Amino acid sequence: MPTPVPEGRGETSQSRRLTVQRLVVTGESGQLKILMTPDGQAIDLRQDPDVTDGALTQTSVGLDHVGFVCRDRAELDAWETRLGEFGAYASKVEESPFGWHLNFRDPDGIPLEFFLPRSSS
Repeated sequence: MPTPVPEGRGETSQSRRLTVQRLVVTGESGQLKILMTPDGQAIDLRQDPDVTDGALTQTSVGLDHVGFVCRDRAELDAWETRLGEFGAYASKVEESPFGWHLNFRDPDGIPLEFFLPRSSS
């Protein structure tokens, strides 16, 4: 059973979770923190300043989006081509301080992303 963390010890609790789950913080910028699992999957945690009540969107409390890490730029570019073949709305591959990403929505409107971390290029 997990040991309760005393109130006001949020950073300690967060550090403990990172250690237990073997997550490594690979980037931070403003409200965004990027964690990496031992097998290379990225987990982005972000507190959107424009959080609203209502339907699930990237600005509401809950799921922002799900991202899938690509092995290399060729795989990311292949996903861009494949999404285009299906007529899916998708961004172009865009560069950010943390790497390259391709954003799109599934047929239900859930935001998804293919991501290539800068450390992988």
